[in-house]
Amino acid sequence: MTTAAVNDAQLFIINRAPYANWSEDGWNVMINGHAYKRPYWSEKKRRLDFLASIFLIPGRFSKFTAKQKANARNSTIDIMGVPHQYHDLSVNINGTDFGAFNTKEQGSFHGLARIPNDKSPPPKDEVQNMTLQLEDVPFTAYLVPPHGVTILSDIDDILRDVRIWSWKSLILNSFANSYIPWMDMPRIYAKWARDDANTHFHYLSTCPEIMAEKYQDFLRKWYPPGSFDARSMAVADPVQLLRPREVLMLRALSSFRKRRFVLVGDNSNYDIMKAYPAYGRRYPGQVICVIIREVADMGSRKPPDIDQLLGLGSRRLVVFREPRELEGLRFNGTDCWGGD
Repeated sequence: MTTAAVNDAQLFIINRAPYANWSEDGWNVMINGHAYKRPYWSEKKRRLDFLASIFLIPGRFSKFTAKQKANARNSTIDIMGVPHQYHDLSVNINGTDFGAFNTKEQGSFHGLARIPNDKSPPPKDEVQNMTLQLEDVPFTAYLVPPHGVTILSDIDDILRDVRIWSWKSLILNSFANSYIPWMDMPRIYAKWARDDANTHFHYLSTCPEIMAEKYQDFLRKWYPPGSFDARSMAVADPVQLLRPREVLMLRALSSFRKRRFVLVGDNSNYDIMKAYPAYGRRYPGQVICVIIREVADMGSRKPPDIDQLLGLGSRRLVVFREPRELEGLRFNGTDCWGGD
């Protein structure tokens, strides 16, 4: 796209639903997201179909259903978007600014917006919502009190049926097929939400942040409200780009040092199998429970060894294959079973 075409194109902002922690001065809202402009040809179906057929599985696009084709076109538009670079974005409430963020070369932005006491509610014994605006785009921030339980959950193959161990399934379920939950996990999460209004759900994916809106739409439809994090595309920070789970988990644990954490994931994901036991040992007072779905059949791919989790102890570790096995868990104590 020419500079003039980029300037004339409509700006799109993908804001990852943030959490906020409390300090004596007010709420600190962790702002993350991506700003981009859609190319001029994004409304041209032929061009989109051509690019989608290359981007997805070659030769497969013509066999898609109408719904799959529409999903593939929308994914292609987002992926081919032009990053909106070096642009100041402001966070505001009713026209009052509370912070400005400059987009990086890849369109990513990150920082804290501090909402003072006189402009925000005090903490309660439950997670509260606050509506803010990033430019003219409204978004919800989750005001998380200092004490309570945070369920920090992976998404793919624990909340959403993807089968990342199969390249073909991964591509189709990420870009063409509609997002669907894995088995009966929405019911389990709904129960955890009902058990305690102070439960904070933080959903963490290593998907590129350009896909964040698709993930958040899925979560809003099937799971309790909560904050969301994804992989930043800021190549100037290679740690965030290459080791996103480690960076985002550490950020959450550091933001809520007095909250108890439950980590949820599956063994098909190698970085989970490395990060969860490491953080469970590093933060034994904070990480009270690690829940791992054991994927029994990954085809030709060998699953990671779960033995590295055993050092957490039987009270802080749950390995399961079906959601119904999670029925008896309680997080009102110091382990997975409500123990003191």
